Amino acid sequence: MVLSGFDRRNGIDQSIRERVETEFGDEVRADLPRRAVVNEAFQLGNRLGDYSDATAKNLARIFRAFLEHDLLGRNASDL
Repeated sequence: MVLSGFDRRNGIDQSIRERVETEFGDEVRADLPRRAVVNEAFQLGNRLGDYSDATAKNLARIFRAFLEHDLLGRNASDL
């Protein structure tokens, strides 16, 4: 189960999300935000990668891998 199209910045969809989590529990694998929010997340990952310290670079790599593998379903061979 994947919830998609939600905007976490407002509470309109909160009751829908709560009902799905109650009914499906552990079957909810991801909560995908609106497309604009996903684009903002990729930009954040790119900006983190611009920093020179190792912590920021590692965080950017982890963040990008999460987006591509877990949310978009891409394999390492696809990258």
